[in-house]
Amino acid sequence: MRIYTIKAALKTFIFSRISDMFMFFSFILSVVIFNTTDLSLIFIQIPFLTFHYLFIGNLAIHFLTLFSFCLVTSGIIKAAQFFFHVWLPDAMEAPTPASALIHSSTLVVAGVFLIIRFSVLFEFTIFTNYYLAILGAVTLAFGSVTAIFQNDIKKLVAYSTISQIGYLVCGCGFCCYEEVLIYLIIHALNKAFLFILVGYLVHFFNANTDMRQMGGVYLYSLDIAVLLLGVSFNLAGLPYSAGFLGKEFLLFQVLRDDFLSLWVRACWLVSFFFTPIYMLMLVFIVIFGPKKGILTTYLSF
Repeated sequence: MRIYTIKAALKTFIFSRISDMFMFFSFILSVVIFNTTDLSLIFIQIPFLTFHYLFIGNLAIHFLTLFSFCLVTSGIIKAAQFFFHVWLPDAMEAPTPASALIHSSTLVVAGVFLIIRFSVLFEFTIFTNYYLAILGAVTLAFGSVTAIFQNDIKKLVAYSTISQIGYLVCGCGFCCYEEVLIYLIIHALNKAFLFILVGYLVHFFNANTDMRQMGGVYLYSLDIAVLLLGVSFNLAGLPYSAGFLGKEFLLFQVLRDDFLSLWVRACWLVSFFFTPIYMLMLVFIVIFGPKKGILTTYLSF
């Protein structure tokens, strides 16, 4: 077993525990203040605590902001947002089915769903909404730019996930939860399929994940070429695809005129420019590029 794999597992574990610490803190707050852990009872009480403050000496802390901040921080560490994203590319050391599960449907999506589940709370905490919108915007710009410079095919897809989850978190900051849920489902289906295809490619090239040593797959497996092109087209949000419609729904909610929205819009523009580049880069290097793999790879077919 490689030492890098063990380190990646440890890093993932530590970040998950930090996330759980924030979750536990919000759990303690809900027990102390709301006297219950039943979500329906918590949601009923929230409007009555709009002006509830916790005092530490002379320092007053707005309770709902603190409560929502703990929940959100727990969610965004699980969702691998900026500053907390470092565990996700390393978690790519796992076998492909495991990483497909992490990316598309479990760990990453759990954080966003937590935020959606507590959507009632965020109607009363404007600073947490700002926090979500800014962090999501920075993440989606950062993830798409970083993905371009990756040579490892799995790490490229990992940064793609970080970028796409940035859209969802940013959408949650603007309180458009239905649109976020639609895009979450679209992305989960897309990313699961993409990972199966990437797993096939890695297997095709004898467990090699470096894109610089791949190429010419379309000569040997045309169906994979067509499927990967379709998935990449969808994930890049190119016109007439489901990804395009999902992004469009989200974008209409973000188009406002205050400074924060303009900053968010700038980040989205960066992402819209770079996302098709790295997805099509993946397709054209691996599928349609010149043969750069080891000779035995091609001879076995």
